[in-house]
Amino acid sequence: MKKMMMSFCIATFMLPACSNEGEKRNSGAIKEKEQPVQRKETAQQGKESQVQEEWTSLPEYEEIMKHIHDQEYLFETVTDNENKRILLLKNKNGEKQYKTVFIKQDNRLKVIKINGGGQVFNGRIS
Repeated sequence: MKKMMMSFCIATFMLPACSNEGEKRNSGAIKEKEQPVQRKETAQQGKESQVQEEWTSLPEYEEIMKHIHDQEYLFETVTDNENKRILLLKNKNGEKQYKTVFIKQDNRLKVIKINGGGQVFNGRIS
């Protein structure tokens, strides 16, 4: 009887640990921002210029623009914490084209072409 009761208690505590509730709660912790680098609508130009300033104020922005051939991309923040910032750059169709990883402590930037291009840049920026 004790073994059965002990098994029941262990199962009661272990099964909730296997659920996806933690993932559901943590999914809100990932910041996702998706804003076009260049915009065409003039009515929202004031708001958009503030958003563009947000991207252009990033220390790695100029180096990223050197390596992506100056096309129009949507920036999406995957992760931005005290150690690193990971951005995805998508084309107008929403297809992922580039991934950037910026290590804040070392000022190291990696630019990776997703669709078969491989690593485009890996170095320190000033």
